Amino acid sequence: MQNAAFRLISLLLAASLTSGCATAVPVGSPAKRPMLFHDTRLQYGLLTNDRLMLRQDFNMGSEPDLVERVVSGLVLPFAAATETTFWPLSASIKTYLGE
Repeated sequence: MQNAAFRLISLLLAASLTSGCATAVPVGSPAKRPMLFHDTRLQYGLLTNDRLMLRQDFNMGSEPDLVERVVSGLVLPFAAATETTFWPLSASIKTYLGE
């Protein structure tokens, strides 16, 4: 019985924390829209040398050099893990508060 109650509470908690992911646009102007997984996208763009994405999303005109690409390859798993863990919580709080 305790195991079933724990699962139900865990499911409800996970559903409430990820409810902020239903929309990426918070209340307010579209100019204030946050970019989903900002650091992960930046690291991936540097690693793969995606110049179009780097130019459009991050206003980077120069080509990433070898050191930047190596460091982004090392940092990418950590950036993805932390943003996957903390972004839904942050977005759900902002959505709940209406910010």
